[in-house]
Amino acid sequence: MALTNAGRPETSPASELMRALAETVVRFERDNFHRTVRRVRVHLVDDLILLRLQGVLSPAERSLAESREGQMLMRQLLVREFDEVHELLILRLNEVLAGRRVRGVSVDLDPAADERLIVCRLDGSLDVPPAGPEGAWEPDSDAHR
Repeated sequence: MALTNAGRPETSPASELMRALAETVVRFERDNFHRTVRRVRVHLVDDLILLRLQGVLSPAERSLAESREGQMLMRQLLVREFDEVHELLILRLNEVLAGRRVRGVSVDLDPAADERLIVCRLDGSLDVPPAGPEGAWEPDSDAHR
């Protein structure tokens, strides 16, 4: 799996961590939900990791997202699906994090925007120098499957 950094050729410790987190969540989405992700944005904030996944809905789900009822159904389904596999995501993220552990994970879906937000709470602040405001990665075309 390869991700391309949209716009910046950074190699700082923070950007390497952000890239590893993006690759981990893309692989998790593919393996557990059979979904491809168009773009991943990673934000490191104190003891939080914010993962913003864009382009996660199928064409049928985008159609369903046009109604408020459809959006609510999709959120309910996401919560049920995620409850069954969130421990696996925590394990995978912990493999990437050096010296920190994920204490909890929250997820939300904005069907109208075709975005999923994953918030990871850590057991302490990450000790990496900042890499800039954010990292945004897009899967290579051959990395979708």
